[in-house]
Amino acid sequence: MPRHFAQACNVDPQGIPPDREPSPQRLAAARAARRRGRRFGWLLGDTIFDRIRVDTTLRLLHEVLGLEQLSYGLWETEPLTLEGLKKAQDRYADHLGNLIPEAVRRVLDVGCGTGGTAIRLAERGLEVEGLAPDPYLQQVFSRRSGRPFHLTRFELFQPERPFDLVLMSESAQYVMLDQLFRRVMLHNPGAYLLVADYFRTGDDAGPLGTSGHRMDEFLDEARLWAFELLHREDVTDQVAPTLTLARQLVEQYALPTARILDETLARKRPWIWRLGRPVLKRAGRPWRKQLATLDAKAFQRTRRYELLLFRAPTDLDDLWRRRS
Repeated sequence: MPRHFAQACNVDPQGIPPDREPSPQRLAAARAARRRGRRFGWLLGDTIFDRIRVDTTLRLLHEVLGLEQLSYGLWETEPLTLEGLKKAQDRYADHLGNLIPEAVRRVLDVGCGTGGTAIRLAERGLEVEGLAPDPYLQQVFSRRSGRPFHLTRFELFQPERPFDLVLMSESAQYVMLDQLFRRVMLHNPGAYLLVADYFRTGDDAGPLGTSGHRMDEFLDEARLWAFELLHREDVTDQVAPTLTLARQLVEQYALPTARILDETLARKRPWIWRLGRPVLKRAGRPWRKQLATLDAKAFQRTRRYELLLFRAPTDLDDLWRRRS
């Protein structure tokens, strides 16, 4: 029988041997994030760990653009249109499904979106459950897929029984790195972990500088927890057209709409326009920053979008044996 984690040899209560601590930089960043959550949580009514809120961008993609998959696409010869994106996203979901080992039956879809991937996996005979800290996704996912949904963050999730595979399709970047592999292993010993996400390849001070885990740190953390890397695939060039299309849609529809609304308000309600313009400028900064990230060439230069299939240790003895 596996030993309780805190009783294993040479291990602290957090489950990391003293001689294998994460880098001081990662620990400092994690502690700073926790301090921010405790310090400002009372203003938001929550903390960074239990924050439950609607992601308006995902809701826009689903309700306005009609996208059933809320991920990048794997492009081949499709035109840069919404219909082309839907085909590329279907190919993406099918490719993820093909990477799942035959022995898998129970799947936890972390950051499950509106249920498009879960439905495809359920059609393959898999038992799928979704997880996301978003009430809107809970409503849509449950209605579309009919599968169980967990309204929480992965760092707080306590499954009733283990899963055979944990799927993180563009959600690993939102999970704290010092918790990701640890929680997969402790709650799902011997499970597979399938990650599809983009990673930073270096220190970039541009608009893309803060999104995504660093590739080297992510793989170091996997080795720290003795996860076996079974499959690694770089699809950066195949997903990059998604950003080109997104930028075209913003420039073609969103920006002209914003300009028309601004000019109409200035003409019909000039005093409201003068009072509200500074506030609107500040509110628009995050959108302008987001637009700067929709640069396919910069993405290909500073990011790697990879598909990674890992296998967790089966128990604590296996964990130490792999480390020795």
